[in-house]
Parts: sequence; structure tokens; C-alpha cells
Amino acid sequence: MIGALLALTLAGQAAPEMVLPGVLDLPVLGGSRPAPECLGMRERLAEAGDPFACLGAPVGRINDLVLAYVDAAKARGWVDASGAANAIWLTRTQADGRCQKLTLAGMWDFERTRQPRDSDPGYVLISLDADVRCPNP
Repeated sequence: MIGALLALTLAGQAAPEMVLPGVLDLPVLGGSRPAPECLGMRERLAEAGDPFACLGAPVGRINDLVLAYVDAAKARGWVDASGAANAIWLTRTQADGRCQKLTLAGMWDFERTRQPRDSDPGYVLISLDADVRCPNP
């Protein structure tokens, strides 16, 4: 009886939510959620034409989440390329010898909150440039 209930429960569960499904296919990690508002950046990012996702979480968790998404991407073949104050770049070589570049950045609304509290809204931006020159080894 318990086994049958468990089977019904599992069968009724939806597939895990994904970041850039069909393109990047990273799972949405616990503690983050899709953030359609994305600090009003959605329109600007959409103009560039590259696939991107924005995930929200309390700003006190953003650094750990960025690193967890980096680890999830590395488990799928991405490698370190570079980084900056709030961003990490990974690359992955394609069959034609060109590379894809993955950008992961942590941010908050610094125009409204200069010094955020851990509970203030924060964001993880994940953007994919599908065709770039590979970095020099």
C-alpha cells in the first residue's frame, strides 16, 4: 500500500524546473526561483538576442548560488574561462572548434539599496553566448 502511494506521488510530480531548457538545461537550484522582473533588465538583455535566465533569492545567498550554478555547469562540461567582481565566465568547445560562453553574475538593486541586508532581493543572471572565439589555452 505504501509503495503504491509513493509510486502515485512520484508519478504525479512535475519534471524539475530548468534554467534555459533545451539550451543549457541546468536545474533550478534550491533556494532560487525564476525571477521574471530581473531588475528591469529583461528588455535590455532580450535586445542582445542571447538566451538568458534570471533567478531570484535573498542577496545573502547569491554568492553561494552563483558558485553552485558554476559547479552544476562544470558537471555538464563547462570549464573556467575568467571572472570579475560579480561575474564568472565559463566556456565549452563545440564540435566546429568554436566555443560557447556562459556568464553567471550575482547582483542586487544597488540603485535602491547601497548596502543590502541579507534578506533583500538578489539575483543570479545566467546568459549564454552560443558562438564565440575560444580563449587561448
